[in-house]
Amino acid sequence: MHEDIRGGLQDAGCPEKFIAEVEALGEPHRQTACLNTYRKKLLSELHEAERRLDCLDYLLLHLRRQDQG
Repeated sequence: MHEDIRGGLQDAGCPEKFIAEVEALGEPHRQTACLNTYRKKLLSELHEAERRLDCLDYLLLHLRRQDQG
């Protein structure tokens, strides 16, 4: 794997174990498929975190309104 790709994966916060797995795949199309799967996983985690933040924001708003009333 090219060092710039390895560096990009490190910059993206990918664990070393995952980087090694991607390197072991060898063929670019297999690496791309693996990275797409990982990206979908991260995006799903992001959406879940956003949902949890929305719930907390709602609770904070509710508590502030109770405090004022």
